[in-house]
Amino acid sequence: MNEPLLDVRDIGISFGGLRAVADFSLQVPRNSLYGLIGPNGAGKTTIFNLLTGVYRPGRGSIHLRGQRIDGRKPYEIAQAGLSRTFQNVRLFGELSVLDNLRVACHMHTPRHGLLATLLRTRGYRQQEKRMLDKVMALLSIFKLEQFQNMQAKNLAYGNQRRLEILRAIATDASLILLDEPAAGLNPAEKESLADAIRQIRDQFNLTILLIEHDMRLVMKICECITVLDHGEVIARGCATEIQTDPNVIEAYLGDPGTPPTSTD
Repeated sequence: MNEPLLDVRDIGISFGGLRAVADFSLQVPRNSLYGLIGPNGAGKTTIFNLLTGVYRPGRGSIHLRGQRIDGRKPYEIAQAGLSRTFQNVRLFGELSVLDNLRVACHMHTPRHGLLATLLRTRGYRQQEKRMLDKVMALLSIFKLEQFQNMQAKNLAYGNQRRLEILRAIATDASLILLDEPAAGLNPAEKESLADAIRQIRDQFNLTILLIEHDMRLVMKICECITVLDHGEVIARGCATEIQTDPNVIEAYLGDPGTPPTSTD
């Protein structure tokens, strides 16, 4: 299908008269790994908040799989197939690792009545087994099975980030937004994360749109990149095109001389 999975047309938003995002458009192909980058304060997370219903665009439209989603509530957008992670990890800290994923699985799981739950009917048990099998398969991607009964708040920071990515996948989303997934990870962990993101895309037939400040990671895995500066798109293209674009170089470094490699 040639229709993009995510089609954003001329959205914008202002806060107290200050323009945060202006006439932003984006077409994300199905099953792609797409990067959204830019200097600090460029408007990247604001765009994620617009896509997920945290903010309502002042103008423009957002379509997911041909269905208009701007103006909907966040839970309705999640049900439509869009899930996300956050710059600051937002897990259910008191719940176990296992239960953080089980909660996400309930997004599209048929609900049993109180009686079926209390009596643990055959249908209820089968559903619970399918859910547990799915959760354990997800945990195996990042080798987190050994932590399944640990409270999420007690995980190491890197594993909390991995769990948040798995929770987004567990919602059965078609599009996942990753907001700085490599933040706080060491170089070896970033290499592992890059491989895992590719695996996740291929294994679950997902489309992934990510914000990331580590340009090495972005250039390594993203097939197409859009660059923001002060709420406006200044460049689009593949990694090679972006690295040599003078507008991108100037936005990152203030001097069109050296291509961006990392803003960590």
